[in-house]
Amino acid sequence: MVGYLESVSTMHTRGVVIDEKDYIFTLMVVLNESPQNAFALAYDIGNFKKVIGTEDEDSYLLSKTKDAENMLEQQNIIQLRDFLAESYKTQVQAEALNLKDFKFSGQEAVQILNNLLKTRIDDLESSSVRDVVGIIKTLSETGALDTGDSGFSRHFIIVKDKYPAICTTCNHEIDIYPGVGAVCPFCSQHYTWSSEENRFYPSVEHL
Repeated sequence: MVGYLESVSTMHTRGVVIDEKDYIFTLMVVLNESPQNAFALAYDIGNFKKVIGTEDEDSYLLSKTKDAENMLEQQNIIQLRDFLAESYKTQVQAEALNLKDFKFSGQEAVQILNNLLKTRIDDLESSSVRDVVGIIKTLSETGALDTGDSGFSRHFIIVKDKYPAICTTCNHEIDIYPGVGAVCPFCSQHYTWSSEENRFYPSVEHL
């Protein structure tokens, strides 16, 4: 996150003047503090301290709503807010990609990639083509891209390995597939799969 001194310097090069109160107010808004609370803390800290925890707290903060809205419309605050918001987003993305002590589910990983891809596309002029192509390739390999087929391409049919067996009725060798029923092609003996016991049983009517 960009600090106060760097913010002042950057805004100065853009012809924008800010002070420490502007920085505190805007930073708190970027970090999702309510504008009226941020305004009171930055520009009216003395009165803010007096009313916090009293019955006048709510009415006091409500009275700062219009002041906060007017401040957010000031050109210097608008530019500072954009600058701090971009800095904060960049920091969050960098930290998310460098986490070593956390494990993400497949869905969470896809969401991170989607967010990164959107960020790159929104700012194509400064984005690396290699980065964009790499993210798209990763999403494609995980089946996370919407290919226009209503997600059909993400559905797969799993065929289990077959195993040779000897029919208990005619003694012919047959192929069976665990998890599904089987029928001997030589004598039509039926076999039923038991999930509980993980084995086949011949149908009773053919015993």
